[in-house]
Amino acid sequence: VMTMSRSKTGTANLPAGADPKAFTDLLFGRVAAEDIAAYDTADLTRFAMGALEQLARPRKPRTTHVSLRDEAIDHAGVRRQITIVEVLNDNMPFLLDSTLSELADQGIEPNLVAHPIVAAARDADGALTRLAGDASARAPEGTQRESVIHIHIDWLPDQDARARLIA
Repeated sequence: VMTMSRSKTGTANLPAGADPKAFTDLLFGRVAAEDIAAYDTADLTRFAMGALEQLARPRKPRTTHVSLRDEAIDHAGVRRQITIVEVLNDNMPFLLDSTLSELADQGIEPNLVAHPIVAAARDADGALTRLAGDASARAPEGTQRESVIHIHIDWLPDQDARARLIA
């Protein structure tokens, strides 16, 4: 269980004493080994901390938060850019299918897909107050099930294409 605290800048709530390895394992634990083979542990941890930062942003029930961020990775001596698509929502049926269908409709093929269901508690303003880990089966008392969709795609530099994804 991670409790939340305000960062020194006041711009984001991040888990106090968060365990980067635990959240990395939660995010990528069910991803096929061949999909994560292109990434080293530092990359996966960095991606997970970015996802955790997005999860920690205030979000009211029944709202969706979609974000895109670009990351650089080195694999086999080659540096390349990727774009990470993250969709955060209350868990409900067909979220992942709908997201993947939207990507396909836009001609975008995912390179990695992670979709944990997490147990989260939020206050009346939507601020994340507690993250209690995996909730694929059910959420512990006082938390709700939230969907974290984390998808890696080839770098998407086109601003119009990015805007269509977020819309």
